[in-house]
Amino acid sequence: MPSLRRLAPLLVCLALAPPFWGCGDGKERPNAQHLVLVTLDTLRRDHLGIYGYQGPISPNLDRLAERGVRFDDAFSQAVSTPPSHASILTGLYPIHHGLRQQWGGTLASSNRTLAEVLQDAGFATAAFISGFPLRSATELDQGFAVYDDEMDRGLSERSPDATNDKVAHWLETRPDGRVFLWVHYFAPHTDYFPPEKFRDAAGHGDVARSQVMVPVNTNPRTGFPREVDPAAVEVAKDLYAAEVRYTDEAFGDLMSLLDGQGLLENAAVAVISDHGECLGEHGYYFGHWDVFDETSRIPLILAHPHEDWSGRHVSAPVGAIDLVPTLLAWLRIESPPVDGIDLTPLIEGSAAPNRTIYTEQTTSDLTAWAARDGRWTLIKRPGDSLGNLQEREPPGSDPADSATTEAARSRLEHVIAELSGPTEWGRTKTHTLSESVAEKLRALGYAE
Repeated sequence: MPSLRRLAPLLVCLALAPPFWGCGDGKERPNAQHLVLVTLDTLRRDHLGIYGYQGPISPNLDRLAERGVRFDDAFSQAVSTPPSHASILTGLYPIHHGLRQQWGGTLASSNRTLAEVLQDAGFATAAFISGFPLRSATELDQGFAVYDDEMDRGLSERSPDATNDKVAHWLETRPDGRVFLWVHYFAPHTDYFPPEKFRDAAGHGDVARSQVMVPVNTNPRTGFPREVDPAAVEVAKDLYAAEVRYTDEAFGDLMSLLDGQGLLENAAVAVISDHGECLGEHGYYFGHWDVFDETSRIPLILAHPHEDWSGRHVSAPVGAIDLVPTLLAWLRIESPPVDGIDLTPLIEGSAAPNRTIYTEQTTSDLTAWAARDGRWTLIKRPGDSLGNLQEREPPGSDPADSATTEAARSRLEHVIAELSGPTEWGRTKTHTLSESVAEKLRALGYAE
């Protein structure tokens, strides 16, 4: 059977004549001139207002969705930061881009990233990174003329405000012409301790950083549950939400900054999380382990500068791998071979293709795989012959009979078998971690 990568992209539509492009719907649209990609590390889908969160948590992100389109069933391809971002930047599943390790992995140069495509097309490319896991040693910097990953005071992360300051400085000196800007915010990641005004608003202004609950989980190897303090759990949940509110405010400041520079008028904007976070579900507290919906299902918002998609949403399953072909189509630039598809036809109301979206978690403590379509989820782990097959809520139709259930299991098992296998030759690349690097990663909860 041919590789899924060789079968994609499906539904990709590219311009035949500049400066307009269409997708067979009879419309012609001006192409976007600039691209702004914002990745929100560790942000749960259900912690944005547009996805049902109750309370003032994300007015700026909600405002983007009001004029753009939200995707209600988007999934990450890996539940850790470097592999997930590799899929976002390449449009490939981990088996194809090769960066599958939580730490110590490197994106091989044989990949062609979104930044490389746009740099070759004459874009000024710049990335501003807020978390140590995405440091340039991962080689996710391929194609970026500027890759600013300097952390605050040698720590493991940089505040959203400090990252915005770096963006502002770059905008003042950026080259003329088209721009691809990637901004990565890390605040929702542990530990949860936003600036005082956000802690005050959450009712925990007097809590010290040392009092905030650290990541704790049911041991993945033994299944033995660890004891937790219920009161401390509630404080940590509140502060996680406060970190999301802080990130949303920073995002609003970024949009104002770009608007002041005259970039937003012609910029496509994409906002996505790399993965979610467990807040007590399945025995996991304040970390991203396993491939459950809490860690795999992510927010995704897209806005085209010349389209009013107000209130529009897509319910079909999509993946982070779909960003590259979609955004390149909007920029009227040909996509390299990818696993993702151009999402524009779905936004415009075309029938959704029959797709299965794959997610993996591969760490020293836990390996798990998930395959999801519009009705079913199958989660498997090594040595688990059957896996956990569940009908998603709400069910797509009446309860399935045994024949339908077994057909679904067979179909999803096939996807997992194909995409969980060994990485393609020449795409696996690792580097040795120094003890100082390992200590920073352990401080972020990336090891037992």
